[in-house]
Amino acid sequence: MLNTLRGNIIEAQLVNHTKYLASEVLEELTGVSTGYKRHGGLTVTENPDMMEEFQRELAIASYTGNTGAMVSPDQCKDLFPHLNVSGLLGGLYCETDGSVDPTGLTQAYVKGATQGGVELFEGCPVEDIIVEDGKVAGIQTSKGFIKTGKVVLAAGAWSQRLGAMAGVTIPLLASEHSYIVSDIIPDLGVVPNLRVPDDAIYTKIQNQTLFWEPSKQTQHFGNLSLGSPLDYLISTWMLTCLI
Repeated sequence: MLNTLRGNIIEAQLVNHTKYLASEVLEELTGVSTGYKRHGGLTVTENPDMMEEFQRELAIASYTGNTGAMVSPDQCKDLFPHLNVSGLLGGLYCETDGSVDPTGLTQAYVKGATQGGVELFEGCPVEDIIVEDGKVAGIQTSKGFIKTGKVVLAAGAWSQRLGAMAGVTIPLLASEHSYIVSDIIPDLGVVPNLRVPDDAIYTKIQNQTLFWEPSKQTQHFGNLSLGSPLDYLISTWMLTCLI
């Protein structure tokens, strides 16, 4: 899912730039498809306070160069015909949101980086981050030591463990959750990603099926091991910010 309307300026700028890269830049630059599909993003609510939050997100969207619009319950129904709009006060819609293929997007990033001179080492886990006098001095990997004064930590669910190697506390944990996949819906059509913050759920289209997923289903947290990436596939996890 690629939903870019946020209540925080920094987050909004980051996700909007991601959308720009995925939809306009990476495929042309690298020849690798990101799988970007523009079918919109819709967030709906029955809560008056959330309607105020939508107005804030819309203002931030305008400030960051994104698009968006407040929509009525009837317009929500037009955008998502399968939606029960009884009790809804309205929603927030961004027509340029949609979805990407995670594998394709990753491969496009990799090819773009290597075209720019980045060296990529696969199967080379980080064993330690060396800090001297309060500054990063290098990283120890399974294939040797790399001397560097800068480390960009973008390890997702593993970031907390790697940050601890450098004495940095990162307030992220992996939270187990599950999702429901519908049967094929022949008349599904093209519908936007749908988020319902009142019930902490969202749904997305996948070909002719719908995926429903709770965003706050469980308090079962845990740290993922730094072992084989296959460990990650045993169950589905999401990052939960504890700030």
